[in-house]
Amino acid sequence: MEYTYVLPIGDWSKDGHSQSENITMEMNKSKEEIIDAYHKTTELLNMTFDSNDMIGSNPIRLINSWDDNKINKEVADILSQHGVDLELFDNFLGNYYFDAEEAAVLFMEFVKISLPDLEYKRVNDKIPYLFGYWGDLNISVGYGVFG
Repeated sequence: MEYTYVLPIGDWSKDGHSQSENITMEMNKSKEEIIDAYHKTTELLNMTFDSNDMIGSNPIRLINSWDDNKINKEVADILSQHGVDLELFDNFLGNYYFDAEEAAVLFMEFVKISLPDLEYKRVNDKIPYLFGYWGDLNISVGYGVFG
């Protein structure tokens, strides 16, 4: 894959609940192509992942509010009709539930609606710490540089 991007899932700006997780993905499309396809899909489906997007058009907001980690059957059906593979996600009593990695996959599948030849895969971004965090070299380097 030609491109690698970090998808910050959750409150990356730290202005709300301050919880987020970075998911790193490799893909075959540029940032510009993905952004363009995202906007095309938001218009096509009247859905968005953002609370500040599409003001005035009353869109469906996907996994967007605090403790909102699911989509209902009606929304799932719309996504499925447009090619999103719901088998990728957990289904419980008609609702689909998402953790951070699944939220990143949902975003990518959403983009694929308008960019069908998009390919992506998760990259292991769990890089081990050299020191600190109670590891093999449990020291604190540079503590004094912040203050």
